[in-house]
Amino acid sequence: GPLPPELPNPGVEGEGHTGYMAIPLLGAVSGVTILDAQGRIVWYHIYEGEFDLFRARLSHDGRSVLFNAADVSDEPSENTEIVRVSLDGSEVTGVGVPWLAHDFVELPDGTLTAIALDIRDVDGEEWRGDELVEVSPDGTQTEIWSTFDCWDPNEVVGTDQESGWTWTNAIDYDAALDVYHVGIRNFSSIVEIDRATGACEWALGGAAATLAMEVGSSAFLHQHQFQVLDGSVLVFDNDGGAGLASRAIEYAVDTDAGTAEQIWSYTADPPIYSFVLGDVNRFDDGDTIVTWGAAGQI
Repeated sequence: GPLPPELPNPGVEGEGHTGYMAIPLLGAVSGVTILDAQGRIVWYHIYEGEFDLFRARLSHDGRSVLFNAADVSDEPSENTEIVRVSLDGSEVTGVGVPWLAHDFVELPDGTLTAIALDIRDVDGEEWRGDELVEVSPDGTQTEIWSTFDCWDPNEVVGTDQESGWTWTNAIDYDAALDVYHVGIRNFSSIVEIDRATGACEWALGGAAATLAMEVGSSAFLHQHQFQVLDGSVLVFDNDGGAGLASRAIEYAVDTDAGTAEQIWSYTADPPIYSFVLGDVNRFDDGDTIVTWGAAGQI
């Protein structure tokens, strides 16, 4: 049948893309879609709730789509949730996770790990940090890590205090190492966290950095998504480029030597600026997909 008229009609230029992409929609309509290589919407779910959708993921078992209905505005909500929609549309379920932020991951065993706000009083002053909350398959929720575990807000200060102290906006999970990688927007830092201990193992860039940037390397600023690769880190850099131009940038990382060095970058021509959101992903064949989220271009 026909698609609902409120859904967008993506346009495609160029050739070579294959496969499918699961993406959330923000703006005139809220929902999640799956696009084929020609940009056609082949699956959709329109969200009728009050929150924003920042992340869509296909479930590990391939039978459903997950998305977070979250609120990271000036007045966040504790009624936020991670929603699961079966691919045949027959079942929609939600797991309430209070104070949800931008991103979450699903672990191979079905555990969901989400970024949530962690607001605390420090020396009589309210600080808006973030935490990681694990939701086990049986529904048990456990707070496993907080930005307050690794940094003192009086000592490590971000660059946009009006929006909050840390503003953690991205998370990935490495099953082989059993570690999380999180992106902290207001620190302009990407951090590795040991899942078992909660220790911050290393940090690339910005206020939390433990890796020294080699001379001649360009710094990223207010990044959104990223990808930790074998020996390097790929970053969607919202504000670090010249002028109003977001970019993808890659750093060779040597955690033993404690160093990082820029080895690659890409800026669209003409430049595209995404003041928030954005994603990067490196494929096995070496190609890189870049998503300028706020500009609506991939």
